[in-house]
Amino acid sequence: MDDKTYRPLNRDPTTSLENKIGKAINELKEQNKLNIKQATQLTHRNSLSPRIYGLPKLHKEGIPLRPIVSSINSPSYNLARHLADLLTPLSGKGMSYIKNSQHFVERARRYQ
Repeated sequence: MDDKTYRPLNRDPTTSLENKIGKAINELKEQNKLNIKQATQLTHRNSLSPRIYGLPKLHKEGIPLRPIVSSINSPSYNLARHLADLLTPLSGKGMSYIKNSQHFVERARRYQ
C-alpha cells in the first residue's frame, strides 16, 4: 500500500524491455563488439517478469517480511549473468573491497 515507492502499471513491460535489450544486443553484434554466439546467449525470449516474495524475519517482533526479488528468466537475466562473469575477476576474492564506483573504475583500469 506504499504509493510513494510503488505504483501500479497499466500493462506488463516485460515484452517491451525484452525487445529493447534485443535491439541493443543486435547493435553490438553489428558493431562487431559481440559475436553471433555471444549475442544468442545474451538474448532472452519468452521472458517472465521478476517475481517478488517475502522471507520472514523471525528474529524481529511481528515477524515482518524481507522483500526478495527474483529476476531469474527476466529479460535482463542473461545480460546480468554475463556482466557478473566479466566483473567478478576485476573485483577479486581477497580481503579487499570496493569503496565506491570511482574506486572500482581505478581497479578495473589496472587490469585492461
